[in-house]
Order: sequence, then structure tokens, then C-alpha cells
Amino acid sequence: MIVVEPRVDAGLLFGVELLPLPAVNNRSLRLCRRSITLNLTLTPIACRIHGRFFRHWIKIKSKIKSKIKSKSKKRDITTVLLAGGVHGSSGRVGCDRDGKSLWEGFVRYKNWQAWFLAVGFMASAIGLAWLSGTLAFGVPDSQPQRAEKIERLIRQLDADTAALRDQAEQALLEWVAEEDAEASEEFLRKLSSLEPRVTEEVRLRLARIARQVATQRAHRTVAPTRITLAAEQLDLAQLLTQIDQQTGNRLVDYRGSFGQDDGPRGVTVAIDDQPFWPALDRVLDAASLDLYPYSGEADLAVIDREPDAMGRQASGRNGQVCYVDSFRIEAVKVVAQRTLRQAGQDSLRVELEIAWEPRLRPISLSQPTAMLSVVGPSGAPLEVASPQASLDVEVPSGSHATELTIPLVLPEKSMEYIAQFSGQLMALVPGKVVEFRFDHLSADRGQAGASASHQQQGGVTVTLDRVRRNHELWEIHMRLHVDGPTEALESHRGWVFQNITFLQDGQGEVIDHAGFETVLQTQQEIGLAYFFDLPDSIENYTWVYRTPASIVRVPVSYELRNLPLP
Repeated sequence: MIVVEPRVDAGLLFGVELLPLPAVNNRSLRLCRRSITLNLTLTPIACRIHGRFFRHWIKIKSKIKSKIKSKSKKRDITTVLLAGGVHGSSGRVGCDRDGKSLWEGFVRYKNWQAWFLAVGFMASAIGLAWLSGTLAFGVPDSQPQRAEKIERLIRQLDADTAALRDQAEQALLEWVAEEDAEASEEFLRKLSSLEPRVTEEVRLRLARIARQVATQRAHRTVAPTRITLAAEQLDLAQLLTQIDQQTGNRLVDYRGSFGQDDGPRGVTVAIDDQPFWPALDRVLDAASLDLYPYSGEADLAVIDREPDAMGRQASGRNGQVCYVDSFRIEAVKVVAQRTLRQAGQDSLRVELEIAWEPRLRPISLSQPTAMLSVVGPSGAPLEVASPQASLDVEVPSGSHATELTIPLVLPEKSMEYIAQFSGQLMALVPGKVVEFRFDHLSADRGQAGASASHQQQGGVTVTLDRVRRNHELWEIHMRLHVDGPTEALESHRGWVFQNITFLQDGQGEVIDHAGFETVLQTQQEIGLAYFFDLPDSIENYTWVYRTPASIVRVPVSYELRNLPLP
């Protein structure tokens, strides 16, 4: 079993209380312990130098210079060491029965040769242990070692006892959690290659591990990217390129599409390692720009700001903007409505604009009204209309923000502003896109006696059910099964239709599909038939399908302040 230790204390490793060492990986920890154990076998005893060493050193120097009047019997090195440090009845670490420290034990003897030999022997042993242990720190596992570790733990998933199987599963989860993205990718590829030849229990455990790995990766995707800029009259196009290179968020100059002057514009701004949205707001304020998040393109559009528009940083300082991970939530409108003909129809609506980093592309956003808290200046709560409802918004493709309207009960006229407006959104977010490839296509696939082909990566499974020819078109019938939130394939399934699929021949030529239709729909599975205009045989082609490896539900907590009422 792999044991992950966040911190290693050198004193715990080889009996010497020194400064704590940085965290190390499991291989480094094992190498360090082995080297230290080997070195300390040469030492007659394992002693501890307590924290008062430096304070005693001054006394030791004076004792060395003074004459030792009392005569003592000649003793060997082992006796000298034992006299100084193996007893602990005094309650002090590294002291003998009389309460004397190890070093004070040394200077009681006139045998200077034995004294120096002892000190030199201990110093060399401890130094070798320290050096060998230090050299082991930070040495990452090589690729063959990672592969061997994965195979060993996967074999242990089929052990005779449940305890060993559980230990192996937990060790795999811990190992993948502490490794980088490349190691996680290698791990998932290893699972895909091993799955067909493992037992049912191992397959279930591997699928559970793969789902958790994909979920962890999706949560890391939600974490904000960061920006560092030092621009002195830098051209806007170059500035947007730098942001793209640092964050993976592409921004495009859309001023020409709005009939605005799209000529060169110099921008001066200095940003030191700030999250994406606060940094971008500073850039937009410095360049007198704003965002147009509804362009329908993959890139986030920037346009000229209206002359009377408030600065984006000013909205944040007023408490009307909240930055949470990759999201920017801003209160953009408050509408009060009083109905004269019908009593009880009065309402107050707060309109939020929820934006996200362009690379993220959430599927949908949901705001349960039970997760809202609205408080007036006096601390009295404002009632939320329909307190048990859920306000759901499906995110259309090509948009980088959406509007969400929160209905409230209209308060008394004396209330001038909302002091605190807080809630928790639930964002349905896709994980990393993975690719499935199916070879050996033929019209025989899907006929009587032919079995369907399954491939799994992360929390999704793609099944190729049938391939058939329909006049000049070839039809590929497939199913996509998604683990995780059931609403991923219920009402918010538009993301599935955006998945990329095509045929590819041996020379790399790509043939896109000519259309599709839905043939199956359940809570966690959808079936589609893709059509390809391919007059020749399909046997020499590979069907490629790309989809997010997981769909996860991510909570987004926010708090806005000082929203003025009309």
C-alpha cells in the first residue's frame, strides 16, 4: 500500500531532531528511509540530539578547555555513547539517568581519542544519511516505474482478501490524485487497455477509479487561470494574444463588426499573477473596452465601451461583482413592479449576468431558490418568490455568459437597497474532451449474431451498435452513456449534438457527417444515428468520436452587496 505523507521530519527518519524537510513523493521517501537505515546500522546507537543542542554548545566549549580533574576508566566508543544518550528515565530525550545530555556525557571522560572518534563517527554517519536522503527527495518516478506501479496495484485489485483489494483501490486513487496531468492520462489509457481481460469486480473498481479521476480533472478545469502582464502602450492585438497564451482563453477584437474604430490601440497595464476575471477587468478598463459574450463564436469578443458605462473594476469595488473560480457574477439590473389591478402581484426582480472563462463552456446553470439569502439594511430577510423552485438556464453554444433573473417579494418603499445578496449556483461542467476510435467498420456490424463494440474513458461509454448502407449514405448507429448527474442527458443535452465525429481513412483524410437523428433517449444514455455521404466501401475507414470524458456538477457560491432598489 502506498502511504502518502505530506511532511517528513528528519528526526523521525534517523533519530536526530533537526529541521523538518519538504514533502516528498513515495519513491523518494522509500529511498531516503533505506539509505538512512543502511547508514545507521554502522552506528553503535541511534541517538537524538534534542533542541537544546546549540544552547549547550557554549558550555561544552568551556568544559573542553577546562581540565578534567577526576580520573575515569578507559572506555571504548560504545561505552562512551551509551553513557551519553541511550537512557531516558530522566524524561529528557537524549539524556542519561542523571539528566546529563549526550554531549555533557562525552566531556566527562579524559579519553579524548575516544571522544573525537565517537563524535566523528556519528557526524559521518548522520551526514551520509542526510546526504543520501536529501538526494532522494524530489526524484520523480520514471515512466516505466509508473507503469510497473499501476500494473502491480491493478493485480492487487484481484487479491484474495477484500482488505487488500480495498487497499489497492485507495492507493490508486491517492497516487493519481498527487500525480500530474500526464500521469493521469497514462493511467486512464492503461485502464482502457486492461479492462477487457480483467474480472468483473476489477472492472467495476477500475470504472469507479476512472470516474473519480475524471471528476477531479473536471474540478481542476473550473479553477481560474492566472495572468501576468507588463504592458507599456502595447498594441491591443498583441495584448489579447498574450492573454490567450497564458490562459487558453481566446479573445477577439469585435469592434469592426459593431461599426467601431478597430485601428491600433496602445494599452498600458501592469498585472502580477492575478486570476483571469479581475485581471481582464483591469485590461478592459485600461483600454476602454467591454465584452460582447453573445457572438456565437468560440472566442470571447471585445468591443468599445459605451461613454456612460461604469468601469468594470468600479462595479467590483461597489460589491456588485463577485469572482468565483472561473466565473464572474454581476448584478446588472433590479426591477420593481407594482400591479394596480390585482393585489399580491407586486414583484422585485434581480437580474444577474453570469460569465465564465471561454475555455470552460458549461452545459447549464441552476439556481435553487432555497439556496438564496437576501438581506435588507436592517438585517431583515427579503422573501424569495417560489422558495422551493429551481431556476435553470441552458447555455447555448457560442455564448460566454447568460442572464439569470431572481424573483423576490417586493419590500416596503422605505427599503433603499439590498445589503447582501448571496446564493449558490450549480454549474453542469464538461470535463476534458477524449477521443474514441473504432476500426474494422463493415456492413456486417450490427446484424444478427454480431456484438456491439464498447469503449470507455473516464465517466463516458461509447457503443457502436450498427453500421449499414442506405443507398448513397452510410449510417453509424451509436449510444453514449454518461455517468454522473442524471440531468446531463435530460433537458440539457444540447452539448451532445456539439460533439465532433467523422470518418478518417489511412491517409488521414477526414469526411464529416452529413447529418444525424436521435434514436434513443434515457436519463443517462442517448442514441444517435450519424449519416456519411460515402459512395465507396466503409471498411477502410475509422470512425472517430470526441466527447467530454465526464459531466460534473460544480457548486458556485457567490455574494453581492449594496444593490440599490428603484
